Amino acid sequence: MKLLLGIVVLAILTDISKADFCQTNFTLKELPDGILKEVLSIVTKGVVQDFFGCPEDVKINETDVKLWLFTRQNPDIPVLIDRSNPVQLDTSKPIKMIFHGWLCNITNDEMPDLKTAYLEAYDCNVIALEWTKYAIDLYVNSFCFIPKIAEVIGKFLCYLQQELKVPLSGVHVSGHSMGGQMAGIVGQETQKQCNTKIGRVTALDPAGPLYQGIDESRRLDASDAAFVDVIHTNEGLLGYLGSCGQVDFFPNCGTHQSGCLQTGNDTKPGDILDLPTTAVGCSHLRAVEFFTESINSDKFVSKPSVVPGLCLPFWFPTINMGEHLREAPKDKKFWCRTNSKPPFAKG
Repeated sequence: MKLLLGIVVLAILTDISKADFCQTNFTLKELPDGILKEVLSIVTKGVVQDFFGCPEDVKINETDVKLWLFTRQNPDIPVLIDRSNPVQLDTSKPIKMIFHGWLCNITNDEMPDLKTAYLEAYDCNVIALEWTKYAIDLYVNSFCFIPKIAEVIGKFLCYLQQELKVPLSGVHVSGHSMGGQMAGIVGQETQKQCNTKIGRVTALDPAGPLYQGIDESRRLDASDAAFVDVIHTNEGLLGYLGSCGQVDFFPNCGTHQSGCLQTGNDTKPGDILDLPTTAVGCSHLRAVEFFTESINSDKFVSKPSVVPGLCLPFWFPTINMGEHLREAPKDKKFWCRTNSKPPFAKG
């Protein structure tokens, strides 16, 4: 079904001329040279090298930032939203927005499964952000495009509130990797543009490289929405190191996920060139899979993380990680064990 959906959607997204690298089963050495250099730098050293800051004149073409609407009436073939006159949108229904990550588009990054889970659970608007033109680029370039894209989405959300009287408290934005960072920055933009917080931001292993250590105004943080929850599955490698939400979850301690082929910081580039891209990003993508499963499950039972970096089996009050957690609990850090394959939740 995922393959079929990908074919259908790609057929209508006629302006996507570049291949995507998020889940296609090819090896790292097949990546373009510049992107390969960045990936190897991130995987083996945990940083992006040769980055000297974004130029002041970064610009995007707003027409290349697209919002695709899925509903129960059109669950497989999306409708392009006219941001200036979104008549396609039933504003009486909840809005779930999903943002894909770097090197991805809406047909992969586990986004189709997340969309389907939402529509099975709710009669809602699922709006998938398509920023492929800027996502399939050098990491440093995509990083610099993110604030400009967030401005466009913030403007759209403020239009919904001001012109169509849509309460932004009912908007839930979920994003993976660089899309998770963008979700937070979109939340900042709504506060800047219309002085309103969106209801919820869920960041799924938000990107770490270049975001680590920078000012909160340029990355995801706990103030970006009324409720900000984060699931860390590749912390310190492809994902952000440390807490950045009102509540942060660290499944399997947050860095390496059960069933994934692991590559550490001491891995030599030659050792991983023949690995499929999905193997390198397995733990990173697992956050999306966990959250998707949580939409129709309440079994990701999580315990407070009382000792940083350690998953200890102490007995404490528990909460459920994922979709059905709607407000920040008293404790701020939690962990849980998962299975190595679906269903991931252990109960």
